[in-house]
Amino acid sequence: ISENKVVFPSRVIYPGDNVSGQIQSVNHGKILRKIIQSDEGGRFFHHQSIYQIILSEQEFNMDKNQYWINKMTLKYLLNTSNLVSYQLRCISSLILSILNPVTLPQDSY
Repeated sequence: ISENKVVFPSRVIYPGDNVSGQIQSVNHGKILRKIIQSDEGGRFFHHQSIYQIILSEQEFNMDKNQYWINKMTLKYLLNTSNLVSYQLRCISSLILSILNPVTLPQDSY
């Protein structure tokens, strides 16, 4: 990964985006975790983001710059500086018990 690249979650939908084709996976998957939080420590008035972990059986069409990574690669990237987006760091916090099962007890899904 070069210095000018950042790893993002599978899907990021920004406010105002046309989401008609982007949220199909929500309709075909099980939401394992969902949080709504005020980003940037509440610095932006009325700004909330929704983060979800969705278990899906469906195939995804990926762009040429998209890749699946395993748990160990994600853990490595999270320990490096400036390689993981803010969105992916927030989402990763929802699966800490999977990323670090020795430290945090496994939740039942």
